[in-house]
Amino acid sequence: MKRRVMIIGPEGSGKSYLAHLLEGSEAPLGKRQDPIYGSCTIDVPAAYLEHRWMAHHLIAMAQNQAACLVLLADADRNRQVYSHGFAKLFSCPTYGVVNLKDHEGKNTGFGRAQLVEAGVDKIFVVDFTVGESMQVFLDAIREAVREG
Repeated sequence: MKRRVMIIGPEGSGKSYLAHLLEGSEAPLGKRQDPIYGSCTIDVPAAYLEHRWMAHHLIAMAQNQAACLVLLADADRNRQVYSHGFAKLFSCPTYGVVNLKDHEGKNTGFGRAQLVEAGVDKIFVVDFTVGESMQVFLDAIREAVREG
């Protein structure tokens, strides 16, 4: 079975946009109820993260199909979405991404702290639309997929 990049995050954090970038597809999808399986990504709806009783679905999906896991934190909101040690539930490499969205990056400290508490293996602070930081992140993800 092919291993993919599994993308998790709260609503509006850029999950579909990141999947769109990694897939090289035409346009990101809007809100939906089921995970979207692309050729190299699994775009997981926010409901799987926001409703704690669905966590076991995330774990099973990652166990069987993920080369790595990307947890998104939005730099524009101060809302805790990941529980302490959340990333340690998964056996694959975990990457945290603080999405700067429109270069504002007001709360990068909160987003970074949230990802540290979740226990991700590595954190990136990126703007999905431009920049060297995005290329460094994409290179790390591609390497994880090759190894996975």
